[in-house]
Amino acid sequence: MKPISISIGLYKIPSRHVQENAIARFTAYEWIIVRMKFSNGIEGIGWTYTQGRGGSAIYHLISDYWAKELLSDSDLDPLTLNKRVWSLSYSYGLEGLSRLAYSAIDIALWDALAKAHDIPLYEMLGGPKSPKVKAYRSAIDLNFTIEELVEDIKKFKNQGFKAFKIKIGKPNFEEDIERIKAVKDVIGNYPLMVDVNRGWTFEETIKKGKILYDLGVYWLEEPIEADLLDQYKMLREKLDIPIAAGESLYNGFEQTKLITDKCVDIVQLDVLRSGGVTEWMKYAKLAESLGLPMAPHFAEEISVQVLSAVKNGIFLEHLPGSNLNDSGVLKSSLRFEDGYAIPPDKPGHGIEFDWEKLSKYQVLWTEVK
Repeated sequence: MKPISISIGLYKIPSRHVQENAIARFTAYEWIIVRMKFSNGIEGIGWTYTQGRGGSAIYHLISDYWAKELLSDSDLDPLTLNKRVWSLSYSYGLEGLSRLAYSAIDIALWDALAKAHDIPLYEMLGGPKSPKVKAYRSAIDLNFTIEELVEDIKKFKNQGFKAFKIKIGKPNFEEDIERIKAVKDVIGNYPLMVDVNRGWTFEETIKKGKILYDLGVYWLEEPIEADLLDQYKMLREKLDIPIAAGESLYNGFEQTKLITDKCVDIVQLDVLRSGGVTEWMKYAKLAESLGLPMAPHFAEEISVQVLSAVKNGIFLEHLPGSNLNDSGVLKSSLRFEDGYAIPPDKPGHGIEFDWEKLSKYQVLWTEVK
């Protein structure tokens, strides 16, 4: 398909509540949204994000450099782009910000390609005609009181959710234990995951991980710094509780090592941080070959598409208050039913933005032809 124009917008959307985990506190997300128009009349839409900082760097990388280069291509599809980004980012590297930028364009291309074939993206990727994937309630909720936490868990249990995740990492570990017990009193035998957001040391994790296992926690997420992959592997060997991680890796070598060295029990690569649909599907296939499940971080609007297309997907993270899905800027999105996420059955990824409502959050915008 021949691209004829690319528009890029940077939008800063406030969170629906203050976001706090063991190492950070923030109040907004930045969304970089790409619209690609093609000579056949089709428009593909893609996006990526930051947690409130760095979005302008991604915006300018696409608008000032990549867009002009990509418009010079007579034919552009996800696989062609996958090869092109190496040359596009040669002088500054295809990691970090470049991967986030790549993700937005890759998703736009997959959206356009599936629309051209008049089928949903999950079907284009090899998924069934009417998929649904298990979802769990998640939140950046370390600043919730126990009462607020319990009420929120009850709300999602009443909506049909059968798996839940909370943040831990309080200065006093006894507070974490108290929060876990309070939530388990509400959910019973349903899975409860906990997320430390890289807040502990290796030694702390060994000690606390054993206690969490005895409490019946389903998985322990990101207990130590994300790039300490050898330590993650040792944690997996020393602890009985399953270890989950991968969301904070922006480097292709590290993402590959995470899987091939079996550093974790559950792979949580973020679709928007790992390089979009093309790269995430590659890692998912690699993980499948080694018997590792995928439970992607965040980005539920596109994660539901890739999870619907792989055999080793186990959970979608539903993160209300932080996602696009309940931000008020979408006309069409995924839906949830009895603890499952169901992707739109429209051609492409099915995510439709309300551009008028989105415009009030606009920080930067440009169109390149």
